[in-house]
Amino acid sequence: MRLLLAPTAAALLAAAPAWAQTSEVPVCPSREDAQMVMQAGPGASLPQGCRVATVRRLDTPAGPVCVIDIGGQQAGIVGAVRDAVATTEWWTACANLRAP
Repeated sequence: MRLLLAPTAAALLAAAPAWAQTSEVPVCPSREDAQMVMQAGPGASLPQGCRVATVRRLDTPAGPVCVIDIGGQQAGIVGAVRDAVATTEWWTACANLRAP
């Protein structure tokens, strides 16, 4: 499954000051859903299948690393099963989180 971050969210993460340790961004399994989120604007309900991911920054001796956590946002048995069998945290250099 490929999740798409809205370009504006990625740009905000790249421009965030060092003290901004946590951000929440909507992510969707399709480009069409990501576009719907972008057009709807902040505060609108998310399309089916989309969820809110938490992005946390951790300063390390090698430089800032960020974890994108897509788990724990969906309640119920489906969310519990998905979290148990799938990787829900993905780590990357924070510098990688910018719009192409």
